[in-house]
Amino acid sequence: MSSNEVNAAVGASPKTERDAEIEQLDAELAQQRALERKAQRRAQLGAERDAEEKRARLAELKGRAKKLLVAIAQGDGSLATLEPQDDRAVRETGKAHDAAKRTRNGRADKRARYRRAAQLLAATFGLPVPALPDIRVPSRSAVADEGVGIAGETPLAATLYLAEEPDHAELGDLDGDDRIARDARDLLRQQRELAPPTPSPVKAAPTLTPADADVLAVAMARVTDVRPLIEPPRALVTERAGGDPLAAARAKENAAMLAAEREREAARIARRP
Repeated sequence: MSSNEVNAAVGASPKTERDAEIEQLDAELAQQRALERKAQRRAQLGAERDAEEKRARLAELKGRAKKLLVAIAQGDGSLATLEPQDDRAVRETGKAHDAAKRTRNGRADKRARYRRAAQLLAATFGLPVPALPDIRVPSRSAVADEGVGIAGETPLAATLYLAEEPDHAELGDLDGDDRIARDARDLLRQQRELAPPTPSPVKAAPTLTPADADVLAVAMARVTDVRPLIEPPRALVTERAGGDPLAAARAKENAAMLAAEREREAARIARRP
């Protein structure tokens, strides 16, 4: 029996094309919902896998960072032990540089005195002045002047200034070419790609910045007794006066003026906000 005959036997309305289309659409929607559930499950599993891979990658980077911190501690300790040797080398180089200049000046001075002696002897005894090599002023020697310039080309660093906070965007604070700097840049770059940077706990450079030094100077001026700064100049001026009453009076006046000026300057510094 057909579906219509069955419906007629049970007293139901015969199935129309619309009913058939509805049944077909219901079946298709059921299939679509099943695909959506599968897609959601696939996305969930993919997210879990990606999260696990990310955690594993971050753990790996953390392990490498831990090893790099150990290497930094070892490297910094080695460099610290070499600093006294470097300081002594700078001092000895400075002594050698000063000794070389003194030697050069001394020989030039001796040659000048030789020439004067030759001129006096020749004039006194009526003898010809011997032919002597040309003499040059030491400061006009191109070679020696170049050496003086080389010695002064590299000043000793006056600060260890770094940015108040590390430059996460460009990693500009790690501009070295050694292996540790390169590895640190690489680790920070990879970590930044996996997770956004958190606020840095580093809030200050290892030494005072110029601005911090000014603030500290003002603070110290507020709590420092200025009298030790006043008394030495006054004593020095009085000492230079010797036993001359007039000079002593002038020295006393100068010392008083100097003391007053220093007191005004100390008061001005203390009033700074």
